[in-house]
Amino acid sequence: MHNCAGKRIMNLIKALRAVKMSEERFQALEEKLAFVEMANVEMGDEIFRQQQEIEVLTKGHQMLLQRIETLQDTAGQDNEDDNERPPHY
Repeated sequence: MHNCAGKRIMNLIKALRAVKMSEERFQALEEKLAFVEMANVEMGDEIFRQQQEIEVLTKGHQMLLQRIETLQDTAGQDNEDDNERPPHY
């Protein structure tokens, strides 16, 4: 019986060590998960900020394209006016 009790105690010690290792591993995984969640929030915030910047830049780009088109139309009209003969000819 003494030998059987010793084996039970050794098995119990091994099980406790495994639980302790599992707890440590679980804690390490929790820390990693917290880091990943924090990084995810930060990336989401950055993506939102970049999307707002893209919208502003896109609007500015569209305005510039419209301005260029207006200037080209105006320049085209000026060229047509320059090619016309003055009325005294």
